[in-house]
Amino acid sequence: MPTYGRPHRRNNRQPWIAAVAAGVVECVFAAVGECLMSDPLILHGQQWDWDHTHRGPAHAKCNRSAGAAYGNRRRRPSSEFFRRR
Repeated sequence: MPTYGRPHRRNNRQPWIAAVAAGVVECVFAAVGECLMSDPLILHGQQWDWDHTHRGPAHAKCNRSAGAAYGNRRRRPSSEFFRRR
């Protein structure tokens, strides 16, 4: 059984849908000072994702930016690699 996919998203997101629609849920990135939005609350109608690290709901912009930054760090060649040559 795959770890991710529709059942995974449904099981994590389902309990939060009503609270997010009510505008009472704060982006998980706000807790660590990394929320990119002007208002840390996820407001009704805003796109939101389940955080990559499974901490809770996050603004789509915050979560996707964090995922991109993580991926870029993993792909960036180490400067130590170039020093040895």
